Amino acid sequence: MRLGQLAAMMTTLVLWSALSSLLGAQQTLAISAEKIYVGDGTIIEKGVIIVSGGKILAIGPGSQIEIPRGTRRLRVRGSVTPGFIDAAADALLGASKDEQSSEVTPEGRAIDGLDFGSLLMKRLAREGVTTVYATAGNSAVITAQGATVKTGTGDVQNRILTRDGAPKLVLISGPERGNARPRNPAGISDFTRLPLGRMGGIFVARSALGQAKDRLRIAKAGGKVAKNAAFDVLGEVLSGKRRMRVLARRQNEVSTASRLAKEFGFSYVIEQGNEAYKNIRELKRDHAAVIYGPMRSSSPSMAGVSRQLRRFFTDPNLNKILSTPRVLIDAKIPTALTAGGNTGEYGLARQAMLAMRCGLSRAEALAAVTTVPAQLLGVQDRVGTLKVGRDADLIVWSGEPLDATSIQSHVFIGGRRVAGKVF
Repeated sequence: MRLGQLAAMMTTLVLWSALSSLLGAQQTLAISAEKIYVGDGTIIEKGVIIVSGGKILAIGPGSQIEIPRGTRRLRVRGSVTPGFIDAAADALLGASKDEQSSEVTPEGRAIDGLDFGSLLMKRLAREGVTTVYATAGNSAVITAQGATVKTGTGDVQNRILTRDGAPKLVLISGPERGNARPRNPAGISDFTRLPLGRMGGIFVARSALGQAKDRLRIAKAGGKVAKNAAFDVLGEVLSGKRRMRVLARRQNEVSTASRLAKEFGFSYVIEQGNEAYKNIRELKRDHAAVIYGPMRSSSPSMAGVSRQLRRFFTDPNLNKILSTPRVLIDAKIPTALTAGGNTGEYGLARQAMLAMRCGLSRAEALAAVTTVPAQLLGVQDRVGTLKVGRDADLIVWSGEPLDATSIQSHVFIGGRRVAGKVF
């Protein structure tokens, strides 16, 4: 075969594949299941979902839904749930996590460092995580704005839900880790980088927030302030246009977040929050939310998690940490679960299963990876629940969702199958 003929054939195949994918996303599909978990607590027995053009066209009991002629059918004995949402996936940015030239970089945007074609994006999609919030890392004091995107593959622009999310205030030890100590009496030199300790990091944050507050005061009084991208973003946080993310694990870190919020007048969402069960009063007073997790051990295998769970019944401190989602939900604090963008044994489905073993009901665990994160991200009108007009992001399970014996037989994003056997 000549080279020109081969090139023409390859071009034809590529065009045909693209056209088939496009038609596949637009073709009408009816999914029948024993149970459909809508996401708002409603369960539809022997239900049907009709998907067309990437959206949910109809949903309800099979006896009440009329399926159009020529519609593809997928009949399953198990159940259907909304696609999962990881609201704090810091693993997605990889080596592009933080800008190192400054400790305060809220003007940066995670969307500019995302690799939409990464293997991790595809793995997340195959595991039923259909939407993620790409959040920055922890090596700066105030880091870049996050972004909410769809996983899987496809046109990048159509996968972006929000571009300019919240900047993140880091209160764990990340910002000072690895920084050199002053080598000379004069203090800071070219070989050092602020902050050098926990209090230094909070000082840097307070200074930045103070300058942003002063700029707002001057502007409100009719004065002129020089344009500054970083302080403009922090000004939007202080004026209530954005909600600050705060990376905090220990009780003292959550308490610091509460003090800063009260001092500067901003609202916040805690990421990780391992010891947030000790801060219930502060979190309720501040109307804060928590994106809890991931639950993990130092071991790279599930054996490490199993050891944690065995200790769960004998170690009071670990018991309380793993029970944090139960305590937060009982206190009516909005609580989502996160795997940090991890997959496999530490993936989001596993996090929800572990949360169930540590006190959550199935409905609460599902809400913590669907409806609650959708609301926290402000994308509840598109994802998080299975309702007419919402994106057709859903998981088909072989049995009850999150059961140890259930598998995700199919995953759809925008009505397009990204995992599962051809039917």
